[in-house]
Amino acid sequence: LTWFAHDLHSLSQIERLYDFFVASHPLMSLYVSAAVLCYFRQPILAAGGDYSVVHGLMQSLPSDLPIDRLILDAYTTFQRAPPPSVIAAASLDRERAFTPDSTWRVFPPGPVDSPLPHPDMGRLIAWKRPPAK
Repeated sequence: LTWFAHDLHSLSQIERLYDFFVASHPLMSLYVSAAVLCYFRQPILAAGGDYSVVHGLMQSLPSDLPIDRLILDAYTTFQRAPPPSVIAAASLDRERAFTPDSTWRVFPPGPVDSPLPHPDMGRLIAWKRPPAK
């Protein structure tokens, strides 16, 4: 809902993530969420299924969270497992759960075999904020 704005400590991190979300697939925030979970894999597993520990970990993201790495991981996962392949692998009643106009099925409208969802995505992923003066 807030695209991590309440959980990140740095405005530059929030801006970087928002730039990425605005320029990419509408479901990219789910892929970034998965990248964050993978980044915290060891502490999550160490929690032994204690939801309160996992919740506390996810509510207090460190200020040095590697946003660029998470964006790259999310985009790589998106390339390897785009929404249509996630649907195909889901064990849900796909016809009922995902309507024909669902964002999971079609985005952008038309051909979905483009290597980049946005013409500037390559530049956006590689972009580095200039150092503050």
